[in-house]
Amino acid sequence: MTYIHDLFEFFKKTGKYFRDVLWLHTFLVVLLIPFVVFVFRNFLQANTIYYLSNDNLLSIIIQKPFVAFAILLFFLFVVGIFYFQFNYLIIATYCIELKKRIGILTLVKLTLRQFKKIRLGYTSFILFYFFLLLPIIGQSSRMDIISNIKIPAFILDFIFTNRVQFVVSFVLFYILCLYLALRLIYTLPLVTLKDMRLREAVKKSFEVTKKNFFRLTLTFLGVLLVLFLFFAISIFFLILLQMHIELNVPNISLLSGSLIMTVVQFITLINIVLSTIAYFFVLVRHLDKIGELPPFPETIKIKNVPSRKGRIIKRAILVLSAGILTAIVVQYNQGFLKENDMPIPETFSHRGVTRGVGVQNTIPALENVHRYAPDYVEMDIQYTKDKQFVLMHDGNLKNLCGVNKTVHQLTLKEMTALTASEHHQSAPVPSFDAYLQKANALHQKLLIELKIYVPYDEKMVDDFVEKYHDNIIKNGHHIHSLSYPIIERIKEIAPDLNCSFILPFNIIGPPISHTNAFTMEYSTLNSGFVKSAHHDGKKVLAWTVNDMDSIERMRSFDVDGIITDDMQTLNQEIKEAPLKMKYSEKILIYSTGRDVAE
Repeated sequence: MTYIHDLFEFFKKTGKYFRDVLWLHTFLVVLLIPFVVFVFRNFLQANTIYYLSNDNLLSIIIQKPFVAFAILLFFLFVVGIFYFQFNYLIIATYCIELKKRIGILTLVKLTLRQFKKIRLGYTSFILFYFFLLLPIIGQSSRMDIISNIKIPAFILDFIFTNRVQFVVSFVLFYILCLYLALRLIYTLPLVTLKDMRLREAVKKSFEVTKKNFFRLTLTFLGVLLVLFLFFAISIFFLILLQMHIELNVPNISLLSGSLIMTVVQFITLINIVLSTIAYFFVLVRHLDKIGELPPFPETIKIKNVPSRKGRIIKRAILVLSAGILTAIVVQYNQGFLKENDMPIPETFSHRGVTRGVGVQNTIPALENVHRYAPDYVEMDIQYTKDKQFVLMHDGNLKNLCGVNKTVHQLTLKEMTALTASEHHQSAPVPSFDAYLQKANALHQKLLIELKIYVPYDEKMVDDFVEKYHDNIIKNGHHIHSLSYPIIERIKEIAPDLNCSFILPFNIIGPPISHTNAFTMEYSTLNSGFVKSAHHDGKKVLAWTVNDMDSIERMRSFDVDGIITDDMQTLNQEIKEAPLKMKYSEKILIYSTGRDVAE
């Protein structure tokens, strides 16, 4: 099969790609991305913008158009980085395919020249292609600047645990994005390498992929599968070796762990480089086969082959540099592995239910989950039409109560006359007063989420604080909300109340806030966020964590609390888990890409 031959060709030539991809990856990860994020965060703070969300974007556009314009420029800069990285790797792969040696500076200059081609129509296509790839590359790509943009687990859980049409729509959307991305895959390379007009390049890409769609897909999948197996098998045996040393020769386990982690990092780097360039290799290789790869321009300066003496000196410098760098990395890894404390986090029962026994946000479910002794029961309240508080998570009552109304359209009496049903169980919708009274009688502390599905209402916050402040302080309850204004208003009028600001994404780190904590969606959380929050004196609660592996990972990040739908599993993991994490376990968490050694 032809695609198998392409696989062999790819791996035979991989050594030639390392320099260019490694330089780019290092520049982006070590220098450019941290610098850009630092500047962007400080710019927002200097303009008193302490967070970005859907509830403040419109006000920023209206009240601070200059800041809104700067945010737009930042977004365009991110897309520009994507465009630069794409073109850099296309040109580098093109030069290697034609066996032409060029210097890094020449490569960068050739890449920057591509920005001269930018026109309104071409910019629109780049933006379209960026968003087309976002669902794919945000989940698994090595395109560094957008690797943090991914679909949080709570959204995926909602999609795959609800109606069939959600699942079907989601899968079809992914398939459509993948199909269009593959059909348009040659557009940018043809514009870059052959200076084609956009319309002509799009037409040519559809024409080429129509004949070779199946082979192209198999080649991509084959390369990625081989890379995955290489990485997984290598890591498996390294972790197994470290576990063996910890069991039989524990006195050298820290040293061996530091060395093995260094090898893991090297393998990870190889995997990053290969998985990045595989995409571009397949493109350029196939363009060459179908006669669409242009000849190498005579105007581009070719790098001279160094003399034998020069090559020896260069290799000696490289070996010495690699040795020094390895020694530094080993020492750093030793310090990283030493920080292996596994604190006991506080436990929170999400919506007052465990393992689907009971109806969320109801008193019978509260009584049931209290038997598992959570430190807190997390629950949701909303403001009714007559300015009272009732327990309800959803904005619309149709799913739980069969009524196509919202909470703010009904009075408290009308709300408490409803029955909520899920998991083949039913229970009355309780008022917050009734739920709070029962929790206090059980000596059960609450994490009260203030939900808001209407424009921010300061009176709601003031009413809540005035009515429940003393009760919350006396019984040790906490508050959290997805609304930044709500949390800031509470801290302004009642600074003694313990609050947490809920974040569904982690892209540029903790926002500036007077809150006591951040409630962070666990699948986008890493130890860097936790360390930054702790440095600012804020706690971190992870939600919603439902399996032992994720619980262990959150504990390794030193989170202060874990919100779960499964109190039994959380209790069991905390009861049985050691207070120290084994070096092999910490290396495993790092190697699977679920955290970074910071």
